[in-house]
Amino acid sequence: MTGGRFGGDASLERVEEGGDAGRTVAGPREERPGPVGRGPTRRDETPADGRADSDVRGIVCLATAHLAEARPLVNHWGLSRAPGDGCPVFEGDDIWLVVTGQGRVAMAAGVGYLWGRLGAPRGAAWINVGTAGHAQHDPGCVRLANRLRDTATGRVEFPSLTYRRPCPTAAIATVDQPSAEYPAGELVDMEAAAFFEATCRQSTRELVAVLKVVSDNAHTPFSHERVPALLDELLSPLTAVVSQLHEASRAVRRTALAPPHYDDLVAAWRLTVSRRHLLRRQLWRLAALAPEIDVTTAVADARDGREVVARVERLAERVSLARGVRVR
Repeated sequence: MTGGRFGGDASLERVEEGGDAGRTVAGPREERPGPVGRGPTRRDETPADGRADSDVRGIVCLATAHLAEARPLVNHWGLSRAPGDGCPVFEGDDIWLVVTGQGRVAMAAGVGYLWGRLGAPRGAAWINVGTAGHAQHDPGCVRLANRLRDTATGRVEFPSLTYRRPCPTAAIATVDQPSAEYPAGELVDMEAAAFFEATCRQSTRELVAVLKVVSDNAHTPFSHERVPALLDELLSPLTAVVSQLHEASRAVRRTALAPPHYDDLVAAWRLTVSRRHLLRRQLWRLAALAPEIDVTTAVADARDGREVVARVERLAERVSLARGVRVR
């Protein structure tokens, strides 16, 4: 099984050993197009009322457990090592990458570290990228997670695959320790479930994805040396996911301070603080899924604020199901 084969501190070895992937000084750089080719980025932007839509940028945060998994991504997007003493962080135009270390605890901590370092951005997209084992799939097969199972807690989550899927999907089981056993019908790793749980606290699940490349199976043992080549197989589908989630992030960030219809609904209906939070979250979901929907029409004949929030929540779930998303 993948994960533990990296061993020791290999996940955090000095990136200078990786050639161009090891640029460590963050400073003035040549302006490059962002991941979707929209020109140079001002990463300190915060959406504000009245700002032109074109001024609001999406944010995509990548997370890998190991530097061996990160290097091909660093090279692909021309990322630079950011200064700092915590987890290794690499930065580019609209895109950030954190190397967390192996395991669920390290992944959750690394996600929190990057989120805090970026100033707790609202509406950022998050993608976990790495290797995973599978009983039968050949090494090099790329899969997008459609189901995440935490083997320690039994918790199961279903990512919201609201975008065009550039590769087949698969279920992933996250384990605590490396093992030679492969769960039937699932990929197996050591971080995905923890990543999803941590990022859904900071963002909406419509902006969270897990993309894995098979590194080993019952007949082919894991090889550290093959990791860079395996990650190269993942770059094309990853680029497609990054592009789509970048646009979804931009849509959410454009309305981060006040999602569409939020101010009107709060002014028209008496809502408790908890219901306002729930309303805001569901409106963010709708902003990412179907920004063209007129929510005010859907709640026009509601009896009270409680029914307003319930209708918006049901609307978000119906839209999710219509887009092929399984809502937990």
